[in-house]
Amino acid sequence: MWDLELRLVAPRSQQRRLLIAMRPMLFLLWQQEQSQKSQSTVRYNAACVLMAQCRPERCSAMGAVRQRGLWRDRKNEEVALAAALALELEPGIAAGAPLRSLALLGIDSKFIERNRGLLTVLLDIRFDGQVSKLGLTSFLDAADEGDHWLLVAPLSPGLLPFTQQRVRARELMNTPLPAGRILLIENDRCLHHLPPLPDTIAVLGSGLDLAWLRADWLSQRSLGYWGDMDTWGLHMLGCARRLQPHLKPLLMERALFDRHAAERAVQEPVTAGPVPPAELTSHEQAFYRYLLGLQKGRIEQEFLPMETVAYVLFRWTPEHDL
Repeated sequence: MWDLELRLVAPRSQQRRLLIAMRPMLFLLWQQEQSQKSQSTVRYNAACVLMAQCRPERCSAMGAVRQRGLWRDRKNEEVALAAALALELEPGIAAGAPLRSLALLGIDSKFIERNRGLLTVLLDIRFDGQVSKLGLTSFLDAADEGDHWLLVAPLSPGLLPFTQQRVRARELMNTPLPAGRILLIENDRCLHHLPPLPDTIAVLGSGLDLAWLRADWLSQRSLGYWGDMDTWGLHMLGCARRLQPHLKPLLMERALFDRHAAERAVQEPVTAGPVPPAELTSHEQAFYRYLLGLQKGRIEQEFLPMETVAYVLFRWTPEHDL
C-alpha cells in the first residue's frame, strides 16, 4: 500500500495552508474508517501526519475542504492520493499536454477529471484562489479539450464581418485569421485600449490557455504578445514563445514598469514560482527576478495609460518596426 507519510512529513512553507485546511477533512475520514474497522491505512496515516503538523486553532480559517460532497463518497485511496497530488502539482506543469497524460504518483488517465472539483479546492488553498480564477486546465497549462472562448477583434476595417466576436480556442487551431499581424493579449478587458492598426487582428483572453498557439498558420503571421507585467505575465510569455518563438513581446519591460510603478503597481497575490521560465530572454529573466523582490511587483495591463499603449502598438506596425 502506497504510504503518504513520505510525501507529507516535511511540507514546504507554501503547502502549510493546504495541510491546515485538510486537517478537518482527514480527521473525519479517519473517524469514519475507525467506525468501519477498515483495514486500509492510507487515510489514517495522512490524518495522523497532518494533525500532528497543523495547529487546531487555525483550522477554522480554511474550511473549503469541508464541502463533504467533494470527497465523502470516494474511496480511501482516492482521497488520500488527491491530497498528495495537490501538493505535487505546480503552475504550468502540463506544458501543453492533456490532463490525462500527466504521469504523477501513479494516477490513472482519468484521475484528474474524476477529482477536478476536489483538486481545484485544494490548489486554491495553496495558490490563493488562482486556480478557480484561471480554471484548472489553464492553471496547469494543459491542452484545452473543451470550449475556452477567446475574443477576436479586427483592428482594421474590412478584415472580418464583425467588430468583435467570441470564438472557441480549438476552432482557431484550424481557422487562419485574415491578417498579416496577430496581436495576442492575455486578458479580454483591454479591448478599449487598442487603437486602429493596419492589417491586424487582436485575440484577447487566452490567459494560460495557450495550446491553440500550436496552429501552423500562426508561423506565417507577425505575432505580438501583450500581458500583465508580473511573474504570471512573464510566465505566460514564456509559454507562448515556446509554441511560437518568433513572437514579439509588447509593453512588458522593466523600464515601462518602473515608469508607472509608483502609481499603478500592486502586490501580486501569488507568484508563478521562484525560477523564471527558460524561454525568456536574459533581460526578461532579470525582470522576472526583479519583480519577485518587490512588495508591489505587478502592473495589470488594463491599468496602463491608453496613450502609452497606443504609442507602443503604433511603433509595432510595419512602417515603425524597430
